Amino acid sequence: MRRLVFLLTVLALIAAQAAPPPPPPAPGPSARAVAQKVLEAHGGQKGLDRALNHGLQSGRIILFQPSRTEGKFTAFADGERRRAEYSIGDLQTVEIFDGERGWKVTGARVTPYSATEEANARDQNRNGVAALLTLQDPTPRVTLTAGEFEGEKLTGLQITALNGLSTLLLVDPQTNLVRVQETTMKTEAGGRSRLRTVLDDYRRLPDGTIYPYHSVVYQGLPKVYEIFVEKVDLDAATPPTLFVPPTKSPG
Repeated sequence: MRRLVFLLTVLALIAAQAAPPPPPPAPGPSARAVAQKVLEAHGGQKGLDRALNHGLQSGRIILFQPSRTEGKFTAFADGERRRAEYSIGDLQTVEIFDGERGWKVTGARVTPYSATEEANARDQNRNGVAALLTLQDPTPRVTLTAGEFEGEKLTGLQITALNGLSTLLLVDPQTNLVRVQETTMKTEAGGRSRLRTVLDDYRRLPDGTIYPYHSVVYQGLPKVYEIFVEKVDLDAATPPTLFVPPTKSPG
């Protein structure tokens, strides 16, 4: 019996030495391939650009700093130009960015953007989900990371431009839609502040464009504001007069 056990052991060792090594695991998709799938889930280059950079959206906004306040908003986009109108209580505020310079109008007061605010506005057009639109250029560095949000396992995509502008997108691996975007903005003191935006309630518009109807923005840990979109019209007229430097309070 002992001899049989010994013989079987020797034969097993010989077989193990003669067997070819197991094949290496098949490589997973590259980071750029994953990013391309995410871009396609958001409508591709054309669909995402249309959702981000055209028409108007309007709805309800809740501010949480310094205290909870509710109001209405309407936001216009035309390429890199932006206009946002807020009505919160008795306060009417308009913010305008013409692609290079910006202004804030509160009541009868017109305040030009600081250099830092203008830099942040320019970065906003290439940051967050918008970073997916830069993938046609080979220069942005794209890497895969592990991601998690509220206990949910997500795919992390880090997209870094040549100028150092970096975005982290946390993506639902089932739908390939962005659930969370993490970006940074410059502060007046010369530092950086992290913004986290949680996106959900994605809906398909009549033209097939995918659009998130709900978002929550955090700066560090505190919640800054929450948006409930009620109307989206990507074909809305955005005449150049919407983005001209104001000389007085609108209306």
